[in-house]
Amino acid sequence: MQKLLLVVFVVSFLIADDWPQWRGILGDGIVLQENIPTKWTEDGLPVVWRAKSGAGYSGISIAKSRAYILCGIGSDVHCIAYDCDTGKIVWKKRVGTMFTSGWGNGPRSTPTVHEDKVYAIGSRGEMKCFAAKDGKILWHVNLLKKFTTSIPHHGFAASPVIYKNTVLYNVGGTNNSFVAFDKDTGEMQWKNASDKAAYSTPYLVQIHDTVQAIFFTANGAVGVNPDNGDVLWRYAWKTSYDVHAASPIVQSNKVFISSGYNSGSALFSVEREGNKFTTQTIWKTKKMKNHFSSSILWKGHIYGFHNAILTCLDFTTGKVKWRQRGFKKGSVVAVDSHLLVLSEDGSVLALAEINSDNYSEKARMSPFKDARCWSVPTIANGYIYLRNETEIICLKF
Repeated sequence: MQKLLLVVFVVSFLIADDWPQWRGILGDGIVLQENIPTKWTEDGLPVVWRAKSGAGYSGISIAKSRAYILCGIGSDVHCIAYDCDTGKIVWKKRVGTMFTSGWGNGPRSTPTVHEDKVYAIGSRGEMKCFAAKDGKILWHVNLLKKFTTSIPHHGFAASPVIYKNTVLYNVGGTNNSFVAFDKDTGEMQWKNASDKAAYSTPYLVQIHDTVQAIFFTANGAVGVNPDNGDVLWRYAWKTSYDVHAASPIVQSNKVFISSGYNSGSALFSVEREGNKFTTQTIWKTKKMKNHFSSSILWKGHIYGFHNAILTCLDFTTGKVKWRQRGFKKGSVVAVDSHLLVLSEDGSVLALAEINSDNYSEKARMSPFKDARCWSVPTIANGYIYLRNETEIICLKF
């Protein structure tokens, strides 16, 4: 039911195999494509095109034969639309000024594509809505000027989420932590709470027949009514430097969260009695610490990075099933009963059968040479899209 909910919001106006937002159509890092090739040549998958991009760790969104990213070029951050067939730039529009950091420069957020509009947020709080066709600016909100908030240490990194006629975002700050904007005008529809913003993207689900947006703020996980901003429940979770970057994972009424800096992971349930929601811890573990890369849930098991080690956890118990080194702090998505794993330095792109008993690799290639890759792979319409801090690459699956 939870996946059906997101399909209703997102898929109705897109090609079924597009990837229009952070972590794909369903926001869970799982791709619906089938019959992928599991035997690659010695050189790996065919390279369709390579194109220049820029600094930053934005993911790549795909909608209606266009690829969209955010990247830093010179002193500015741009939203760029590429033609999916050729890799040529269709349009490039400025979002804001460059964000600089010892952990890398440029934007962290991924554009969201919805009904021929592209929603983008720069690391310094510039939120802009562009026309997907030609990049025309439709509206613009400066989060710092409009709200009582500040730039998080690593910049605004969460991606916009569309719910009905609104854009949801964790702005952070006093009385405006959670904010909904009209998706067509940018006008604020509601705001609530005073949680400090973290870096995780809100996740839309349905729990106990109630639609909820789960925000992973600096204070912990929070269930919010996306129609009016009311807080339904909270689960406290503190981490050094407020680095909650990985997306929550939900199955039925159970929520999985994870963070690095020795915090670990937790699975808790959301219970309901009448109109009151409460949370109950099921398990906690220090054996899965998602620093910035989100995990995926597949048939009762969590697959993700425990810092620099790819790890499989039993979802019910939190027990480790297996570990695999060799990717550093990589990223992972799932497709056709397989894991697609990209190493942190871009030197390894591996395909492994999803197996809770052991790591079972089927193929690998080297898409980049010694380049920082903190952007999750995108799979759409039979192609894989990857990026580092200088280029974007399209591979034929």
